[in-house]
Amino acid sequence: MDKTFKDRYVPTAEFLRPTIWALAIILLSSLNASAQLVVTEATTNAEGVALIEDVFLGSCVDVSNVTFTSNYSRSVGEFSNGATTNIGLNGGIIMTSGRSNLAIGPNDTKCEERQNGGGGDADLTALSGVATRDVSILEFDFVPQNDTLTFEYVFASEEYHEWIDAGFNDAFGFFISGPGIAGPFTGGAENIALIPTTTTAVTIDNVNNGFTGPTNCGGAATASSGPCDNCAYFVDNTGGATIQYDGFTAVLTATAIVTPCVTYHIKLAVGDAGDQRYDSGVFLKGGSFSAGGGVTVEIETTTIPPGIYEGCADAWFIFRRVDGADNTNAITADFDITGTATPGVDYTALPGSITIPAGEDSILVPIQVALDFITEGSETIIVTLEDPPCACEAPGSATVTILDNDIPMAVTTTGTTTICLGQSADLTADPTGSQTPYSASWDNGAPAGDDVTVSPTNTTTYTYTVTDYCGSQTVTSSETITVIRPDFTVDDDEQCFDGNNFNFTNTGATGGSVTHLWEFGDGNTSTLENPNHTYASDGSYTVTHYVIFTASNCTADASALITVFPEPEITATVDQNVICAGGTDGVISTSVIGGTPSYGYSWSPGGQTSSSITGQGVGTYTVTVTDANGCTDSDSETIIQNDPVDPTAVCQNITIQLDGSGNATISATDVDNGSSDNCGIASMVVSPNAFTCGELGANTVTLTVTDVNGNTDDCTATVTVEDNVDPTAVCQNLTVYLDASGNASITAADVDAGSTDNCSVTISATPLAFTCANVGANSVTLTATDQSSNTDDCTATVTV
Repeated sequence: MDKTFKDRYVPTAEFLRPTIWALAIILLSSLNASAQLVVTEATTNAEGVALIEDVFLGSCVDVSNVTFTSNYSRSVGEFSNGATTNIGLNGGIIMTSGRSNLAIGPNDTKCEERQNGGGGDADLTALSGVATRDVSILEFDFVPQNDTLTFEYVFASEEYHEWIDAGFNDAFGFFISGPGIAGPFTGGAENIALIPTTTTAVTIDNVNNGFTGPTNCGGAATASSGPCDNCAYFVDNTGGATIQYDGFTAVLTATAIVTPCVTYHIKLAVGDAGDQRYDSGVFLKGGSFSAGGGVTVEIETTTIPPGIYEGCADAWFIFRRVDGADNTNAITADFDITGTATPGVDYTALPGSITIPAGEDSILVPIQVALDFITEGSETIIVTLEDPPCACEAPGSATVTILDNDIPMAVTTTGTTTICLGQSADLTADPTGSQTPYSASWDNGAPAGDDVTVSPTNTTTYTYTVTDYCGSQTVTSSETITVIRPDFTVDDDEQCFDGNNFNFTNTGATGGSVTHLWEFGDGNTSTLENPNHTYASDGSYTVTHYVIFTASNCTADASALITVFPEPEITATVDQNVICAGGTDGVISTSVIGGTPSYGYSWSPGGQTSSSITGQGVGTYTVTVTDANGCTDSDSETIIQNDPVDPTAVCQNITIQLDGSGNATISATDVDNGSSDNCGIASMVVSPNAFTCGELGANTVTLTVTDVNGNTDDCTATVTVEDNVDPTAVCQNLTVYLDASGNASITAADVDAGSTDNCSVTISATPLAFTCANVGANSVTLTATDQSSNTDDCTATVTV
């Protein structure tokens, strides 16, 4: 039978039922599976047989009598994930002379092998020239449906590179027998595993790179055997990361010319030659066993097959590749168009050929039938392929019947015209004509159905759109429902209490068919359409607007929350006036009650934004507070200049001397010892400030300090008056006469010629008495002494 195989096929269910042990082995050996070959081994001979039909079979070929011969069922299996390796095939069957999962890389085991203890095959022995062992054979009968049979494969071996030109090689072959074939093998079979464009069998000796060492089995390196043999078809896998075999061929194609529709037999075989050592294997591409492939055609509609109504575009001719056909290349199919329908009149003419693109398995050709509203009975379109999909079959054909669609569509709708907000309205629709079932709906959120109930919140036009079953006719009908709404706006729904005035504007229903009623929430009402209202106290109020539709006496209402914010009250206080003229040390603070925190502040002049200001000069300041709701209040205060602080008088004691005339004066700075004032000193006065000889000694004086604002302070100091000026003694000579007793005397005044002092002076002289012994000139000393004990003397001559 024909089997379908895609390039990325799904493994068969039979091969997805391995034992727990097999799963464990696969999991443990596939840690790098994302870049490694995956092999699912056959656990029984029956599973080996199933590989042919489930994995290998392609298009235009029927198989039967499949057998599997091997001493070890796991010598064959299904491989996948090959696209991540260098084997060249994504998936298919692997046949080996050992164990199939030993093909999994990396190439890290020297001379990988499993000895199965199996026997040989006469054809492989004849091909190899030596006895064969451990053979695996899949063979079956098949009927090709075209004249050429092909399939793709790769031969791989652990005998590379050591056993090139060794005199014998592991063997494999594809032995086909049947009509027109006369070969040297069993039953007149030919081996079609050949080097391209030759009659030479594919073997290790015939396809290699001429290299025989170093050996992977521990032997010494050997020299090259010479030029490579068909090395264009060879892949050296030494050190390969994904495949275990040391070398393998490129992807090759086995080809046989056959007679369609008759039975052939093929034997696919691989085995060890000469001994049971060093495994070899053949990779057979999945789905590649094929005798060509063509195109089939069928009809598909969304109606009961095979009819399509005029004007419908929901029918297609589907052109498919035959099951299992390779879709690597594009394929073109020619077809004939017959039937009772007229191309270009009853339907859009079809092209006469189609091309299925590479990578695609089918293509759709839509059937577009004209809608003419003419009753003409059923008509047919017949597509017949010029070539059969497979040579043993009749060309494919598909027929579609065109059915009349001659009644134009129409629809009638009705509905309620006016409702108040919150009410419902009924809509009905009655479509007729064309073909049912219809596809219909109301728009704007109406529920599904022809007769519906809607509750629009705004005036809404509902359009009913209905399309016939074919999709060729669409008609519409609309109904408008007017909704009486009580909508309104308020110019500012949040205001401060001072000067609040709310203006309400109706934005809903208007005109003579409606009346209005407003409730402001404070017990007051209005029947105006657009009223305004002032509230007597702060607070929140719900305003409700009622609109009454007089025709049906329905009422719609809407509400809004109005807020009247309390006002803040601010008080400004001067905490400190300017102390000194021209100063900037004034301070004003504020306190706020009421309103809604938080508060913002603005001062004028100055523009400060704090609750208090410092460093201010003389002047009037106004502060405005704004609360969180934007409500404001203001207050003003004046800073004046006011110095309440007296200066500090500080005195020092001094000593002064009288001058030559017996006088002395002082100034305030003489006794000031650092007097100070916060604003500045205007004057300092000391009293008394004049002294004479009468004030010699300690005298108390008062220093009076006056600041620039007239504040005073005083202190006392002791002024000690001293006289350091010596008197001036002035002498005059004198002649005296002894008396009778021989004595004479004088006074100090007698020799004083006008001694002086700045204050007062006393005089004394010595000697004052004379005798006969002093007759003649005598020196007398005159001493002048003032009241400060300052002295001066002079000498006078007293002649006796």
